[in-house]
Amino acid sequence: MSMKQYNWKPVISSLVRQLIKDGFVPFKVDDGGDELESTPSAKSAVDAMNAVDESYLLVKKNGKRFGLLIILGNSPEETVADHSCDPELEESVNTFSHRWAGKPCPMVEI
Repeated sequence: MSMKQYNWKPVISSLVRQLIKDGFVPFKVDDGGDELESTPSAKSAVDAMNAVDESYLLVKKNGKRFGLLIILGNSPEETVADHSCDPELEESVNTFSHRWAGKPCPMVEI
């Protein structure tokens, strides 16, 4: 008998792609461990965030650093539970959220 579970990877990947498209570069993920996990690639950032229910994504743009609180378990459009106050980051997060508005989290068979 197969079972299904939430698959947050497409949601998180969508967020990271939107941030990168808007000029934000992910560089660390705080996954609640003792040390921040460096993320030399978008894939490693997605993998680190997908491994836990709550994480903090650090991004940079034009020499400034910003943070986004990521909660898996909210609806996909509410994956970013909080973020640094910056108009460009706000626009990027809103674009991501609108893309997922009203859509359920993808599922995967296990």
